[in-house]
Amino acid sequence: MRISIAGERAHRDAEPADLSLRRVFPYAPFDEREAPARYGAIEAHRRDVSGRLARDIGAAVAGLDYLQNITRDLVAPTVIEREVLEVLERRSGSLR
Repeated sequence: MRISIAGERAHRDAEPADLSLRRVFPYAPFDEREAPARYGAIEAHRRDVSGRLARDIGAAVAGLDYLQNITRDLVAPTVIEREVLEVLERRSGSLR
């Protein structure tokens, strides 16, 4: 399952149109079988919060808020720029 971040592209021209939930939240305790349900819940949360704030909060913020504050799947997440993560992954030899 993929989560769209197309609305956030204005700030990051090189960003792909969408990323997998596992790529955005690599340590969240759910698997790809659960991803469609999570995606739907995150999108509903995004619409709800965006409506309340009268602006689009974006998929990444909605996902982070949902997984940390609603389901409590994430306890103390760290935000890292994708480019920095890719460099660290290459240096460590790990592939996610």
